Amino acid sequence: MAKAREKGKIPHGDWSAIRTRHAAGESLASIARDYGCTGPAIRYIINRPTDAPASAGDAQPDAAPAPAATPPAPAPARETAPPSSPPTPAPGIDPELRWRVSSEIASFLTVFDSFLTSDSPARYDELLAATDRLMRVAARTHIELERARAADQRARGAKAGPRA
Repeated sequence: MAKAREKGKIPHGDWSAIRTRHAAGESLASIARDYGCTGPAIRYIINRPTDAPASAGDAQPDAAPAPAATPPAPAPARETAPPSSPPTPAPGIDPELRWRVSSEIASFLTVFDSFLTSDSPARYDELLAATDRLMRVAARTHIELERARAADQRARGAKAGPRA
């Protein structure tokens, strides 16, 4: 008789990477395969409020630790989900921009780590797509900063008034 799979929890440090991967369009099944669990276990993590700590009694019946052959990406230093009260952005900056930047950075790191463990043709395509998304959000950030700077310079010029 085959030995039953040992059940366990996915570490909380991996939850933000899971949310990021899902937000980037990766399917629940694909993420679940990487963690050796089911899609509903991943859906549980995605739907759980980001600021609510899990109690010791919250069990994920189908969740198991990530397989040793494909270690999960390290958790980003900052939370990648949108904060409950986002910081006030500079005037002219899209308030969702920080979340988009954090999400794409975490997504890129996840795909990059996955590529390092297996450089299959599919992984190349995934890494190229993640690189493109990261470059797009970096370009959007640059555009937003240039617009904000120009607006700030116009406002300062208007406050100074005409010189005699």
